Amino acid sequence: MENVWLFDPNNIAAPQKTLLLWYLNTWLPEAVGHDFWDLTARTTRLITDRALLPGDKSKEKKVLVPISGEAFGLLMFKNCRERWIASFEYQAENHTKKVPVYKKDEPDTHPFQNLWSSSRGGRKCGGGWDVQAFKYYNDMIRHLKKIRQEEAANNNPRFQKGLELMRIKHKKRMEKGLPKRRAAKKHKPDERSSKAVVIEIVDE
Repeated sequence: MENVWLFDPNNIAAPQKTLLLWYLNTWLPEAVGHDFWDLTARTTRLITDRALLPGDKSKEKKVLVPISGEAFGLLMFKNCRERWIASFEYQAENHTKKVPVYKKDEPDTHPFQNLWSSSRGGRKCGGGWDVQAFKYYNDMIRHLKKIRQEEAANNNPRFQKGLELMRIKHKKRMEKGLPKRRAAKKHKPDERSSKAVVIEIVDE
């Protein structure tokens, strides 16, 4: 999926168009968060545009789809894709059974293991991620930076094509009026675990 942006905006093939629509409309909101890439953003802005995010007290405009978030989304897709396919196929054939859990000594369970990550085995170097995952992530950062530099130098033709396709897809919804951007839900102190991890969003 890392080649989703590699197309001719003046002659985009049907399969590439389908992939791009799914990527913009379904995958990116999950990868970077709906607070960043909600329906209003998807139908009115480019992924590189900056905007004030609902509930952000810094009052600074942030990139709607940060390179770091998009790269991590590509990493998760690459890491989990084969396991997802194996799991969906298994569930389609075995409606009442649970998907098998990966076990090193049981080859039949190997398709149900992620490519680079593991949640088993306790504390591990890299948080359970193989070193190849970090290499791939850094490769995607460089890959996406290059694409965005090319787009910026040429008036964003591929990003503009993506926006055009999103507007066509959501034309009826836009005619009814897009939803207003809402602030993220605030949690009371007792609703969060004392061990919760605070993640700082890094903007480009």
